[in-house]
Amino acid sequence: MELIDYDRFLWRLDKTVPGRHIREAGGGEAVEDIWKLTKHGEQNLFLGIYATTSIPLTSETLFTHVRSAWRSLRWEVPTIAATTSHDWHGEGKAPTVYIVYDEAKSNKDVDTWVEETTEIFPTYGAENKTLDDLRYDVGQEPIPVNDYDRQTFLYLVPYSPTKFGLLLRTAHTTFDGSGVKIIMTKFFKHLASYIANPEAYANSQNTAIHWGNGAETSALLPFITEILREEEPEVKDGKGNIVSEARRAEPRDGPEYWATLSQVMEELVGGMPVRIYNS
Repeated sequence: MELIDYDRFLWRLDKTVPGRHIREAGGGEAVEDIWKLTKHGEQNLFLGIYATTSIPLTSETLFTHVRSAWRSLRWEVPTIAATTSHDWHGEGKAPTVYIVYDEAKSNKDVDTWVEETTEIFPTYGAENKTLDDLRYDVGQEPIPVNDYDRQTFLYLVPYSPTKFGLLLRTAHTTFDGSGVKIIMTKFFKHLASYIANPEAYANSQNTAIHWGNGAETSALLPFITEILREEEPEVKDGKGNIVSEARRAEPRDGPEYWATLSQVMEELVGGMPVRIYNS
């Protein structure tokens, strides 16, 4: 069987657009994008979280902290600012899907991104609406609609001076279910620090973060074949008891890899809904 060219899944600079990084979407990433295109956004992801604070905050102050934490999260996980593009090959043929990231040119550039990807919904709390209500309201349109559109958003619903809800909305091409949980966990760590000591934490972040030189791109999330498990030796404690068994490296070529891939694809197809046509 012909081997896969994995280099096409590596991040690289786009030769036509300065500061633009691209990599081909592969595996489940490409599948999710095709489903989004053909099923009207069926594969968009949402994660809603309700939280409370130990100190009362105005909606305006809380939203400022949310936006600051979102900005810090982009430095840590720049893929939240990634977009999607397509190379079309004619009618009846699936497009080549690309994940795209444009380097932040300046602090102002990041501020614009923050404004475009965060929103507060102050009336929802007064109307006793839930995050699921918000999910329904904002989820009527698939994301992204067009190539290079924003595709990861964060929405705030203040319910009281000490209670609020956050709804993350993102394209499934760049994140999976575990991924959205991870980025929300990282986000809340930043948010808690901004709420607890806003001036000190802002100063520490300003010292560590420097937009405009493309440094954040070193943290762009890789394709799964670039983070396969390496061989792990057996680990024993001081008494000779086995703490963890030896584990083989995860292959990405060869018979074992293709057998695993075949099993995954069979399970994927087997789990899809079946439409029955009556004759």
